[in-house]
Amino acid sequence: MSDLDPPLVGSLLGLAAHDLRNPLSALRSNLGYLESSLPAADEDTREALSDAFVSCDSLLRIIDNLDWLGRTLRGDTAAIGSLPVLGIVQEVIAQNAALAVSHETKIQFEQGAVTDSTWVESERQALTVALSNVVRNGIQHGGRGPVRVAITLEAGRCVISVRDPGEPIPDDAWAIATSAVGQLSAKKRSAARYGYGFGLYAAQAAATAAGATLGHGAEAGGGSVMSLSLKCSEK
Repeated sequence: MSDLDPPLVGSLLGLAAHDLRNPLSALRSNLGYLESSLPAADEDTREALSDAFVSCDSLLRIIDNLDWLGRTLRGDTAAIGSLPVLGIVQEVIAQNAALAVSHETKIQFEQGAVTDSTWVESERQALTVALSNVVRNGIQHGGRGPVRVAITLEAGRCVISVRDPGEPIPDDAWAIATSAVGQLSAKKRSAARYGYGFGLYAAQAAATAAGATLGHGAEAGGGSVMSLSLKCSEK
């Protein structure tokens, strides 16, 4: 078996993700203990701890991406099923609220006509990973403007859109942002919003596993919009 065999590389990435979760979990627990032990007036230390928690969350998202890339290389994806979309979107927003604060912005949510009875055909972990990467991209590249997350229903599809005031990715560069080969060349483009990490590549891989279509575009008045489109139904 070649050292570059995709299933083998995927298995190694899975092992790395597993090994990284354990010390990160211990680190978060110890930070929590320190936070609970601090005097209420020690604002500087509390701010430092808050930054440390955000960094831990970022590391967790990177580990999730490594895990999903590994699963993709192994061809190890879970079955598609029916899921309540509203709860998943709210969960992702909550997960990334602290990151938004650290970037001096906020996440605005527009629920639209979607209710707890609106379900999508997807896989929970894959959809969560895909959406989280898109939201985080908006936070990191939106230029301190609000990141607006909306859910709309369009002809039997549920569309989760993420808008921010940042520079959109040009159509001819989308493949660079979302492909494995493109990641290497993207890192050479220092001004590009997709040159930071491999979040959009992981978003594309997770979206495919989630049964979703990952789209992108430019807002008419300026800014970027990315979306995940899924089959939906009412339960």
